Amino acid sequence: MEAKVFLPLFSRVGILPAVAAQDAAILTAWADAAVDAGVPALELFLRGEGAESAVTAAITSLRSSHPTLAIGAGSVYDAATAKRMIDAGAQFLVSPITDPATGAAATAAGIDWLPGGRWCRRIWRRAQAP
Repeated sequence: MEAKVFLPLFSRVGILPAVAAQDAAILTAWADAAVDAGVPALELFLRGEGAESAVTAAITSLRSSHPTLAIGAGSVYDAATAKRMIDAGAQFLVSPITDPATGAAATAAGIDWLPGGRWCRRIWRRAQAP
């Protein structure tokens, strides 16, 4: 699959700004700044209290208010969360770990997925062990 968001993003500007979605005013300012700077994408973190509902609402809102900006979800650890973000309209996913099921969900939806590194996965798996 060809990278729809990440290839143009990293070949043109080399950065992916990421922000929490809980404060709509701050989020809008970040989106405006990304567009003004020619950065074509914004990652919304799935971290903190109320993050998932805030990210879901922000994806819908920003895709409407900033149609040239690709909006994605970050801190996606599993396929179930990936599917909820895809259903919300995320145009890409970022994961701190490499979870094959998350990648498969992104591939099935035809969107980009940026997985994390090997050491993050080992730490995460160890934390999940009983």
